Amino acid sequence: MLRRVPVFLLPLLLAAACSTEPRDRPIPSDPSAWRSNTEFRNTVEALPSPDRTLVQNWMLRHAFAAGKGEAIPTRTIGEAIEEQRKLEAEKKGADKSKAAAGADSKAEDAKAEAAP
Repeated sequence: MLRRVPVFLLPLLLAAACSTEPRDRPIPSDPSAWRSNTEFRNTVEALPSPDRTLVQNWMLRHAFAAGKGEAIPTRTIGEAIEEQRKLEAEKKGADKSKAAAGADSKAEDAKAEAAP
């Protein structure tokens, strides 16, 4: 009976080992592989919509950088999602700060014009 247990569990262990969490998959360092590598493309397409958008934005940003001669950093899909999420949050924060500064400036201008 002891010999059958490992043989029975072997397919389950192999299946578990082969199925990699999509966020743990590395992003190819060659942008042309992003389209030609069907396994990678299918992994990205299988992500939930918000995560897929973040990965695509990360890839677009780094594809432009690669066009300028910069190296594409080695990242997993999960790392790229988090990096892009932080970048977009920082950008939103900066945009809100600019909008607040612009509103303050307009308010000061209005006060200056209203003053006799």
